[in-house]
Amino acid sequence: MLETMTMPPGEMDVPAGFERFWRRSRFSAGVPPAVGAMTRDALLSAGARDGGAVAFLDGDGGGSVAVLVDPAYHSSGREGLGCFGLLTACSEGEARSLVRSAIAWCKDRGAVGMRGPVNVPRFLHGYGLQLGGFGLPAVAGVSSDPPAYKGWFDGMVAGGTLREATRYVSWVGSREKGGAALARVDGQRGRHVLPAVHPDLDDPGTLPGQIAAIMNAEMRKRPDGFRMEPADVLGLARLFKMVPGGERLLAFVMDGDVLAGGVIMQPDWFQVLAGERPTRLVQDTIVTARAYQGRGLAGRYFQACHDAMVAFDADYFEYIYSVADDAVVNHFGATYCLPGKAFAVYEAGW
Repeated sequence: MLETMTMPPGEMDVPAGFERFWRRSRFSAGVPPAVGAMTRDALLSAGARDGGAVAFLDGDGGGSVAVLVDPAYHSSGREGLGCFGLLTACSEGEARSLVRSAIAWCKDRGAVGMRGPVNVPRFLHGYGLQLGGFGLPAVAGVSSDPPAYKGWFDGMVAGGTLREATRYVSWVGSREKGGAALARVDGQRGRHVLPAVHPDLDDPGTLPGQIAAIMNAEMRKRPDGFRMEPADVLGLARLFKMVPGGERLLAFVMDGDVLAGGVIMQPDWFQVLAGERPTRLVQDTIVTARAYQGRGLAGRYFQACHDAMVAFDADYFEYIYSVADDAVVNHFGATYCLPGKAFAVYEAGW
């Protein structure tokens, strides 16, 4: 979610295109108006960066797709990739046509390949195409797609337009299962080694710079992410001040004044922006500085998530976006949680 906080400098020639795109988009259905404004600002910010560009393409059946080249985006250390996302289509043919148009647009702007769906901003719309878990609640920050889209993308893979590049999974928190597991393992033996603290959202001190440094160092190894700045973290703090007790959703493990790692959770922003008390929560990001990896901090993060679930009296908590073949993370998921959803990010190369 941290890639979305910087506003675009000056006027751009695409806001009117966004308004038309958003009216056609399935992502605008049933959400508060602020969701559209935040989506617009995030996409225009990406396009406004030096070397960036963004466009909103129309389909011939009423559908649409957003496509961007953002120099802040990286995938497993690679740069120069374009992204498509927020795809709306009425048929497999329209979906294929929109993706092919997005590929052509990225090629024309010098991208070395294209990945998607990368739905900017992630904290609202998520990454990847939903492949399973369709009976679970839709929540901000987690991709939500009609089941038919999976078949359409299968067709694009079979036809050579795309290949499946990354498989993600999510897990659903369980107070009973998680609480019992935490009691057994004592927070994976790390919970008492270093404390986890909640930041002062009014005066975060040196945390913004430390968070940005860890995120940029460690997130580059992950399949999808955006470079961030301390100002983005300060924007995050402002956003969380909208939520009573929002600091409890940010838990950082400190070694004195040094940030060892932390977990960033979020409320269901669709609920918050509608003026409702958030009853659905999402674990958005877990990251540990290299010097502290392998020291049992993961159990501390899960403890913080469990504590937030209880403190907010949440009726739904989703742990999102572990890579499907990450044995360590998925061991924790199986230990603390219930099965959740599956997603895929696709790629086109040339």
